[in-house]
Amino acid sequence: MIMPFVHWDAATLARDESHWVLNLSNQAVDALGTQARLAAARSDDMLSIDRRTFRLPEGVVQELAQAVAKTQKDHGLVLIRKLPTRELSELEFRVMCWGMGLYMGIARPQNLAAALLTDVRNAAQSDAEYRKLNGRGYNTSA
Repeated sequence: MIMPFVHWDAATLARDESHWVLNLSNQAVDALGTQARLAAARSDDMLSIDRRTFRLPEGVVQELAQAVAKTQKDHGLVLIRKLPTRELSELEFRVMCWGMGLYMGIARPQNLAAALLTDVRNAAQSDAEYRKLNGRGYNTSA
């Protein structure tokens, strides 16, 4: 399905978060954290983690489906809130993101190195660095 062009800005998003923000239930937060810890303890190889080794209750799967649905209408984006970021190690958080992705779509290469999962980090020294020809928007604070 090809979505029509949708214009939005910060003011539009601020007026009504219901179309683009998903607050996870406590059940989802607990299940994602538990599965991330278990899967990370077994392996740090993301490709060895699948739905059989990252099992989520049906209710949590439905919440993730709601997140995907939000990306396909209205503003074309979703912010998932309440992810257990502080409770997980960096590896466990990466595993959780991978595990969520198992239920949300198909992993696709994210860069020329064909990485299936990449980090978003504040790597820019300045706004000028972000705006240069080879600036990396998803790796900066811009």
